Amino acid sequence: MRLQGEINVFHCDKCGQNAQVSVPLLYNDMNRKFMVQFFPFSLIEEKNFLQQFTRDGETLDIQMLPRKLKQTCKRAQIVFDMGELVRYVVFRETLYDKWKDAS
Repeated sequence: MRLQGEINVFHCDKCGQNAQVSVPLLYNDMNRKFMVQFFPFSLIEEKNFLQQFTRDGETLDIQMLPRKLKQTCKRAQIVFDMGELVRYVVFRETLYDKWKDAS
């Protein structure tokens, strides 16, 4: 699957306008076994935001996830720009496909 620039986009049926909605998003590719988490950069200024991570940037708040996802989510790539999320997903998809074909 290739991303088409429509992540976190609101489309208004009345006026036809599209607008980027800057809210957190977790992208989980279950087949390729990676996750990438987008956060609006402004969240780092909020009081409790940083408390959900270890010093190394691993996610602490994973208790509600199924056991199979906990390790993957703990190591989710964190990004603060939607363009970076797209580039990271394309990078990981391309790597996976390259090495899958080499097997």
